Amino acid sequence: MVDRAGSADPELPEQFRYERLMSVSVRHDFYGRSGLCRDFVITPTAATQTLLRNLGLVAKPRPGGFDVFYHGSRAAALVRHLCNRRDDHQRPGSLDLPRIQSSSWSRLTLTFTLDNQLFTNFTEMPFAIRPGCDCLYLSNRDASAGDGTVRLTVRWKDAIPTQQATFSSAYQHLLTPPNAQHAVVYDVSGRAFLCADKPPERPAKKDADKPELPAKPAPRQEHPHTVRSIGMIPGSNLHLDMTREPAGRYSYAITTDEPGAKPGTENAFLYTGTDHVPLLMADLFFDGPDNSLGGDWFPVKLPEKFPNDATQQAVMRDYIKPRHYEIHFEARKTIWTYYVVLPAGSTAANSLSIEAASKDGPTFGRPARTTLAGRPASIFTARTARKLQSRPDVALRLRGAGANGSGSARILLDRLPLPSAETIIPPPKPDKPAASEVFVYL
Repeated sequence: MVDRAGSADPELPEQFRYERLMSVSVRHDFYGRSGLCRDFVITPTAATQTLLRNLGLVAKPRPGGFDVFYHGSRAAALVRHLCNRRDDHQRPGSLDLPRIQSSSWSRLTLTFTLDNQLFTNFTEMPFAIRPGCDCLYLSNRDASAGDGTVRLTVRWKDAIPTQQATFSSAYQHLLTPPNAQHAVVYDVSGRAFLCADKPPERPAKKDADKPELPAKPAPRQEHPHTVRSIGMIPGSNLHLDMTREPAGRYSYAITTDEPGAKPGTENAFLYTGTDHVPLLMADLFFDGPDNSLGGDWFPVKLPEKFPNDATQQAVMRDYIKPRHYEIHFEARKTIWTYYVVLPAGSTAANSLSIEAASKDGPTFGRPARTTLAGRPASIFTARTARKLQSRPDVALRLRGAGANGSGSARILLDRLPLPSAETIIPPPKPDKPAASEVFVYL
């Protein structure tokens, strides 16, 4: 994208244009070599759209992806803004988590809503994942190096069941244990924005002979930001009003009444901000520390102190490195199963077989016998599972005995139909592959 407002005069000292800051592409093994997956509608959240406008960034959705551009003349302003945000986090509140100090935590949040109902059939993912009810959170803080890209980690087992909206999607309900005393709710950066406490015990009956001591004031918590406070009834739902918070990933930790108890494990939940639950939600952070694998997955590297005399070209050269992110899905592997029904009285079933007419085709053992709708049928089961493909490069043929049951096996069907993604049979056990069934009537 070129800034058409600028002059092309070569004597001008600086000429700037729009440069790519980050982009994300969705790819899937099911779609062959290119792998471009157009099965999602990618939408920035409301808070992200506001941030894009404030930072002067331009977002361009495209089939199977999303691009973000910045103007070269605003490079210094972008990096300075992120530095200021990071510096604001250097003085965390008493309830905040330590990770808040690690970066600016400025991010673009994108939602990925399914536009293809068959996606869950041909994607290697648990059958228990329910589109519209479960959401998978992705982030460039959890990634790995790809082929010229940064690949966001996809772990379907970590998909988070989102709350079914009753009267408003802005209200979240979190169950607390019976011995809960205190709960703190954090945003993705570890900033505490809400705390809940068990109501104080009712005072015992006063003794008229003992003087009443003045109540001790509650310890004051110092925070650079406001932390809302609500009541909590242990053993029941903790009701959160999320209307003030942007869509994204949140967590909460609960402290119990056990002696010496510390805040428990963080429990993650997602707030989508809408009644409709997307299948994916991705956070693309502008900056951050290297991850545990030693990779730098962020488009901006913040200096310890932003130089006030830095030129736009120097900022673009030293602090901005465009990143291309990729979300990669594996195609589901299934066991191909053929049911072959021959005409009544046919002798071809005596030596029926399926053979590959192309390289690397699946192999089948001897058929088993069964009955379909009162007619004898042969069942062929592939020896190994195979990935589903939108355009398979496999050809199979069906052979059977010759006329009158004698002679060499002849070709009964030159090209057998191949399994499709429309019908998938879930496996009997989670660790087993699913099945694809094909019915052939001759």
